[in-house]
Amino acid sequence: RGLGLGLIGTLGPAVLAGLCPLLWQGGFLESAVSFAALSTMSTGISLNVLKSGSALNRPLGQLVIAAATVNEILSIIFLAQVDAFVRKGSSVKFHLIPIVVVFILTGFIASAAVWCIPKFLDKKLLPAIPKRHRPEVLLGLVFSTALILVPLCTYTGASGLLGAFLAGLS
Repeated sequence: RGLGLGLIGTLGPAVLAGLCPLLWQGGFLESAVSFAALSTMSTGISLNVLKSGSALNRPLGQLVIAAATVNEILSIIFLAQVDAFVRKGSSVKFHLIPIVVVFILTGFIASAAVWCIPKFLDKKLLPAIPKRHRPEVLLGLVFSTALILVPLCTYTGASGLLGAFLAGLS
């Protein structure tokens, strides 16, 4: 359900946004930029709102977060496609590479975020750090992860935005 809701939540507004420039005699590039820019949703804001309303651990809250995550990944793919079109032209190779990289890196990082990172943090790292310093250490880890993933994603052909999103996801 989260995947379906994420797809509908992304494609519905994005298609409408992409049609607007075409109605005003805009070209394909203007339409693609509108499509990509207006299809985003903030997973972080959704997470904070659900947490403050004590709805995060309920089925509806989980559905919203799943849909927001799918929406974010699709938006990053759209932005990477626009970037590839503007920088490299319409070659199929330059459009397929970001899509493949997004799915590979997202699968790898999501798997690590679910199975490896929590075990490492709970058993190795956090017990060695005083409780008052843990928020700063965790924030430092997120920034360090972003410093690694943003260039990695950019180098592999995906968007640097994907690296920042995956760092926050992990």
